Amino acid sequence: MLKKVTLLSYIFFLNSFLYAESYPNACFDKACEPAIRREISKAKTTIRLAVYSFTRFSLAASLTRAADKGLDVQVIVDKKQLKHDSSEKILKILKEGGVKVFIIDKKNKSSMHHKFLVLDSQVTITGSFNYTTSASKYNSENILIVKDKKISTLFEKEWLKLIVDL
Repeated sequence: MLKKVTLLSYIFFLNSFLYAESYPNACFDKACEPAIRREISKAKTTIRLAVYSFTRFSLAASLTRAADKGLDVQVIVDKKQLKHDSSEKILKILKEGGVKVFIIDKKNKSSMHHKFLVLDSQVTITGSFNYTTSASKYNSENILIVKDKKISTLFEKEWLKLIVDL
């Protein structure tokens, strides 16, 4: 009996440690998408996303749900990604769902290769994770979730700079 209680206590502790909603927080591989969706669901006013590639329908659904709740949701993607059928479908879903979409076309310049999300000007999510099925299911990926107004402000300034450069 003592072994069962000890094992259950350990599992509870490990589970609460791994899934604690403390900041900063890092996630890897298959844990990235659920963490992003969880943070999107907690947003109250604004969501700003800059991502090179976007083909993940479940993440598009999270963003459109946020827009449907009245949040100001805006997304920037690189034009080079529009050659993929699923990217075009995603952008259509986002636009029809009330998300404002900006498409960066740097022509002969380098790609817009950012991968960051800012929620309510307070929480920033950044890392290697593109919003794709490959990133969510197959690749080795990471994200860092930080709740810091100064960091969020820096990322929002970069986000706005991308819009101005259109």
